[in-house]
Amino acid sequence: MKKIASLFGAALALPLIATPAAAEVKLFKKYAYGAPVSEFNTQPGYYDCSADVGPGAICLDDVEFVGSKFTAALVFSGDKLYMLSLIREFDNDTYTKTMGALAKSFSLVAMAGADSQLNLVDLARKSSNAGEFTAAINNYESVGLNAGNLTYSFIEGPNLLARKHANAAVALASVPETSRSADLVVYSGGVESALVVRFTFPKLEAKKIEQAMAAPAEKF
Repeated sequence: MKKIASLFGAALALPLIATPAAAEVKLFKKYAYGAPVSEFNTQPGYYDCSADVGPGAICLDDVEFVGSKFTAALVFSGDKLYMLSLIREFDNDTYTKTMGALAKSFSLVAMAGADSQLNLVDLARKSSNAGEFTAAINNYESVGLNAGNLTYSFIEGPNLLARKHANAAVALASVPETSRSADLVVYSGGVESALVVRFTFPKLEAKKIEQAMAAPAEKF
C-alpha cells in the first residue's frame, strides 16, 4: 500500500455511482455493509489511510482477489461500512481477470472517461445491430485506455442490457435493492498507474437518503 498511496486521491476521485444500507449484505467477501468500524480498527493489519482515501477510512494490505493482492480501502459513514475499494498498481493480467470475474455476475452498464460518459443501456436500445453496438464500445474503450482514464460501471445481475431498458436508471430500478454496483477504474499518469475495483449498494444508499429526507425537519 505504501507504494501506491499517491494513487488513492486520483483513482478514488474518478466517477462514482452511489452507495448502501442493510443487514448482512456483503460488499466484498466477508465485508458486510453496515459493519461497525470497531470490527476492523482493533484487528491486526488495519491502519488509518484517511489522508489518502477520505475521513475515517482504514486500509488492509495483501487482500486477495482474482489471484492478485490488493489494498482494501474501507470507507465509513456514521462509523458504518458503506463502500469498499480494492486498489493495486495496474497490470494487464489482473485487469483482464478482474473484468472476467465481474462479467460472470454483473452487467456492464456504463463507461466513463475524464470528461465524458457512454451509457450502454441507451446505446443498446438505439443501436441498429450488434456490430454497431460493439464498435461504439470498442472505440470509447480504446480512447479511454490510451488516455489513461477509464471507468467501467457494472450493476449486479445478468443480461441487463438484453432487457432493453429505457435508460440506466430504469435498469437499476429493475434489480433487487441488495444488488451491488462495481466500478472498475483504470488510471495511469506519468510513471504511476492504478487498478481500482469499488463496490457499493446504490439502491440501499438511495433508500437511506430518502429516509433521512423524510424525517421531521429540525427547527432552527
